[in-house]
Amino acid sequence: MAWANTTAAFGRTSRLLHWTMALGSLAMLALGLIMVRLPPGMTLVNALTWHKTIGALLLVLVGLRLVWHQVSPPPPPLPGPGARVAGWGHMMLYLLMVAMPVLGWVGSDATGGGSWVLGGWRLPQIAPTAPALSDAAFALHRACGWVLMVLVAGHVAAALWHHWRRRDATLRRMLRGDAT
Repeated sequence: MAWANTTAAFGRTSRLLHWTMALGSLAMLALGLIMVRLPPGMTLVNALTWHKTIGALLLVLVGLRLVWHQVSPPPPPLPGPGARVAGWGHMMLYLLMVAMPVLGWVGSDATGGGSWVLGGWRLPQIAPTAPALSDAAFALHRACGWVLMVLVAGHVAAALWHHWRRRDATLRRMLRGDAT
């Protein structure tokens, strides 16, 4: 199997980016749900550091993924009644994959504490210190998280539906790169 995409199948690069981001996004959603229940203390600080670190990495990966799609365009959805819905769903997933880390970054910067990632690296400041901005950014970050969870559930359900009910290659293309 080639590293590049073909008109019929996803190459290794797209599949690696997809599954790395899928696992990272699921970890982030789970960590976000856990963090809101943690009391103040070092456990929360460590969870926040991991959350910010993984979020920064996912933002880099989505950027690489978008560039890769320009270099090696992904195959179009298989023909069928859900092709248009799939297109809109993918567009919304990409929008949220960019918006979520940016909103978290803005919210963190606006608290005045900045965005620190694993190893004590500070991300560049992209927002001024402003409590109202922080509150708004984090509110949007949380709302987008819930929307992302619904979209991911729909994405997984659609892939499984294609695999088990339609018996087409939609899921196989992303699992193994099979075009048939």
